[in-house]
Amino acid sequence: KLFFIMQKNLKIKWMIKGSRMIRPATIEDVAVIAQAHVQSGQETCQQMLYLPILAEYKLDTRLALWLQVLKLNNHILLVTEGAGHIQGFIDVSLSEAKGIAKIIALYVLKAA
Repeated sequence: KLFFIMQKNLKIKWMIKGSRMIRPATIEDVAVIAQAHVQSGQETCQQMLYLPILAEYKLDTRLALWLQVLKLNNHILLVTEGAGHIQGFIDVSLSEAKGIAKIIALYVLKAA
């Protein structure tokens, strides 16, 4: 289960459940997030036979994407850790005008 509390100022208050920790991503996490994005995309596409999509899962483009997302004020990028390693991430877009949060991306490694 994923538990987190968002305050009106778009900051995460706390996030811990069991032996896994969910926390805001940092600049130091971006390379691992990009790698997890590529790896989980490959795992999913290979299983579902979406082979043309695999060409889009390149590490350098994903790295640039997540660096850009991390800088956005209307996004919250969270990672989940277990056994000291990032096992997945979620990107949530916030709309201040409507008070709505929308999941933009949710990737979890198969091994997690």
